[in-house]
Amino acid sequence: MKSNLEKCISFCVVIAGFIWMILGALLIQNTVHVFRDYTRVELAQQHYYDYSEAARLLRLGSNILTEQARLYAVTFDLRYLLGYFREKNTDRHREQAINILGEIPESTETKRLIIQAVSASRSLEYTEYRSMNLIISANGYDRTILPKEIEKQLSSNPLSEADRNLPKEDQLLLARRILASSDYQTQKKNIWGNVEFHMSKMLEDSKQQYLATSKEVTRRYFYQIVYLSIQTLILLSILLYAFIVNRKRLEATRKLEGTNVHLVHEAQLVKREAEMQLQQTKLEAQLAAQELEVKLKQKELEDRNLLFASLSHDMRTPLNSIIGFTDLLRSENDMPAPQKDSLDSIAYSGSILLELINDLLDLFKLEAGKIEFNYNYYDFQELVQSIVKTFKPTTDAKKLALVMDVAKMPALYIDMEHVRRILSNLISNAVKFTSEGTITISAACHDGDANTKTLVFSVKDTGVGIEPDEIKILTEPYMQGKAKSNIKGTGLGLSICKILLENMKGTLDIKSDKGIGSTFTVTLNNIKFTEQTIEHQEDASSQLNPSIKELSLLMVDDTSLNLKMLKLMCEKLGITKTRSAQNGKEALDLLRTPPLPDIVMTDIQMPIMDGMELVAEIRKDPKLSALPVYAVTANIEMLKNYRQNGFTGLLLKPYNIAKLTEFFNKTHDDFLDKDNKHDENRY
Repeated sequence: MKSNLEKCISFCVVIAGFIWMILGALLIQNTVHVFRDYTRVELAQQHYYDYSEAARLLRLGSNILTEQARLYAVTFDLRYLLGYFREKNTDRHREQAINILGEIPESTETKRLIIQAVSASRSLEYTEYRSMNLIISANGYDRTILPKEIEKQLSSNPLSEADRNLPKEDQLLLARRILASSDYQTQKKNIWGNVEFHMSKMLEDSKQQYLATSKEVTRRYFYQIVYLSIQTLILLSILLYAFIVNRKRLEATRKLEGTNVHLVHEAQLVKREAEMQLQQTKLEAQLAAQELEVKLKQKELEDRNLLFASLSHDMRTPLNSIIGFTDLLRSENDMPAPQKDSLDSIAYSGSILLELINDLLDLFKLEAGKIEFNYNYYDFQELVQSIVKTFKPTTDAKKLALVMDVAKMPALYIDMEHVRRILSNLISNAVKFTSEGTITISAACHDGDANTKTLVFSVKDTGVGIEPDEIKILTEPYMQGKAKSNIKGTGLGLSICKILLENMKGTLDIKSDKGIGSTFTVTLNNIKFTEQTIEHQEDASSQLNPSIKELSLLMVDDTSLNLKMLKLMCEKLGITKTRSAQNGKEALDLLRTPPLPDIVMTDIQMPIMDGMELVAEIRKDPKLSALPVYAVTANIEMLKNYRQNGFTGLLLKPYNIAKLTEFFNKTHDDFLDKDNKHDENRY
């Protein structure tokens, strides 16, 4: 029986294999048909898309031409005339539709209708050309301002003698009427009506072909699924016997393998969890370390900025009195020469101290990456002249010749303030270390790459010179040469120049001969330029606007010296209507008791109520909210956000009479209200 069973099973396997082969052949044949039908589906779908796109372009082109012609007839705006011919000669949506239809093999009838439509559209274009020529004739436009191609097309369809002889008003009326007439609409519809009807029919045929072919593909896919299902059943039947015979052995083997797999899987899970936990611990440690490092750096930066801001404020406040009172004394005309020289020395020392404070502030900002660069087009020659003007009194006092050799150049796209700072530092060093001779400022502009310029400027002096081994360290912070000179400083000027130039992609070259002099050369590459004349008002007038003398001021400061100095300076300028308060609360009481001042000038750091609280109270009071309030402070950081805090403007300490004059002139429009100048509520 066992032998007969094996024979029966073998026979069944052979028969099943034969059936499986037949089904395989059918499956291959069906697959070929599927690919063929799929190609037909893609072709039908492509035709559907082509007809849809052609119809869209056809309607779009016709509508644009009609719309532009009508808009031109209504507005006479040449933009619509140009838009009409841009569609006709450049965009050519109708021609694009014709090209698409011409590439479809089954579009013979469409081609015939398109040829008829294109021929008939010439008469429609004649109507539109007639309307345009009527408008041009009525308005007397000069045809030479039109592009030659457009003028040629319009001239090819000239007006008739009757149209040319019509009055201008009738010509304009006729131009609008022929584009809005029913004949024009009927003519337009007749031109493309047959084409669009045929296209809609072809579009529907393509859609039906696409749906029919898709159904055929679906049917053949169903046959494939049936064939594959039968083949799968046959294979399962062939394998059934082997499965039954070896079931027990397979069950035993699977049980053993399952046990082993389970143990291995558990071991892998434990290992994976341990690795993930270790990685998570390392990541948390790294993140914590990075967060701590960032916090420490932020804290260090905040502490340093706070320290410097405090030191800067504390140094600028007394320096304000020194410079201010010195400037007041220097303005006296009948002062003996020795006393005037002494005051000049005090003023010069004060300016040196202010320069050192500014250098420290700029260096801290550069190291923290907080320096902002503002580029614009400037006249570099005008910039050099303004800088030389500021150094002229010092060089005259030292009997030094200050020579400017700046070539003519176009307006350059530079950061004026930082370039001014670099050039001022170089000239300042030259003045410090030159006791006799000449200081020469040279500048030239050369052609660069890609329509840019290369700016090269230098400062050459006949001073003490620099040792060769000292040149490399001069641009490091707090480093100075060992020249035998009584001039001392922080050694920050050249280091600031170097960092600023690195940010502007520039270079600083130093050449020096001991005992002969030094040359500092700056090169800025790839600078954009313009040949247009640039007008920049560098400085406000040194003469006070006469109308400002009639202003009334309320001065607020907790330091009596500052109040006294500001009052004396105002009186020196002719401003005599002043009152003062030593904190924000006193100022607020004065403001709420008429008459009102024209402006308020207040310090920031004060007891009881500071300047920030004062301006906040003023802005909240409806009667005082429009009052101009100016901050007078030694805190240079206030330059960033004084307007956000409610202030109209800012005057930075220390200041002198010239700076105060410039301040009043620049802010003249903010606080001078001629209509309310003699208001009884103001003093």
